[in-house]
Amino acid sequence: MTGPRGTPRVRKRERGGLKIDLMQIAALAVVQGVTEFLPVSSSGHLVLIGHLIGVSGPQLAMDVALHVGTLLAVLLVFRADVRAMARGAFDLAKGAHTPGAALLLRLVVATLPMLPAGLLGRDLLVEHGRSIATVAGATMVFGIVLYLSDRREGRRAIEKMTLLDALLIGCAQMLAFIPGTSRSGIVLTAALFLGFRREDATRFAMLTAIPTLVAAGTLLAAGGLAPSDSLDWGGLATGAALAFVSAVLAIWGLLAWVRRASLTVFMVYRLVLGCALFLLLAWS
Repeated sequence: MTGPRGTPRVRKRERGGLKIDLMQIAALAVVQGVTEFLPVSSSGHLVLIGHLIGVSGPQLAMDVALHVGTLLAVLLVFRADVRAMARGAFDLAKGAHTPGAALLLRLVVATLPMLPAGLLGRDLLVEHGRSIATVAGATMVFGIVLYLSDRREGRRAIEKMTLLDALLIGCAQMLAFIPGTSRSGIVLTAALFLGFRREDATRFAMLTAIPTLVAAGTLLAAGGLAPSDSLDWGGLATGAALAFVSAVLAIWGLLAWVRRASLTVFMVYRLVLGCALFLLLAWS
């Protein structure tokens, strides 16, 4: 069931706390974990989930927990890159130019355009985030654009990425605020159009999730969480764990896929999802 404004309706615990149904937790955690990294639309899946099981988005505390779970997943899978960037930060402070420092700079530059866009993006999500037509259209359009970019795959590696490349990818990433676009999908698309190898473009798309997840989780937490005695800590831990596991599997699966095959399957999937959303709109 959903409450006002499409938010999940929660039921009271005996001592006055709030608790989300386990089925809702599982659905939200899997959607967050998988769609954060696969080039598909998280908005589109949330719309379908909202229709099927009556949940269109998590509570604030649960949302933070899911972001923590997915953040830990990408930090684990790319721990070598994270360690290199951590050392690179010290190298930059000393004026040394190392591979880790270069990767950190690329990530920072690719993230910068998201900061001013975030204010406008939040308003866009509030106004149009629940529009089935907007989500369905963007899901299909950007799925086709992803396919076209995959046809342009080049041979460039991340190590050859310039700061201008990173900035262009960051500007493209701003499109992720359009519901139905997919943040990882648009980063992957931009990198492929710039001539990067599919595997390297995918790796960079995963790495750009780190500052995005940190920023999103921080903003959510700053929005004000419920008093600690009203939180369902068991539910939050379950959600974070499920998001972590599903995210790790999604990252491993995508990395294995792009080493062997094209991204056509994701374009087809997005077209099917978009059509399903338009059918849902027609029947509602």
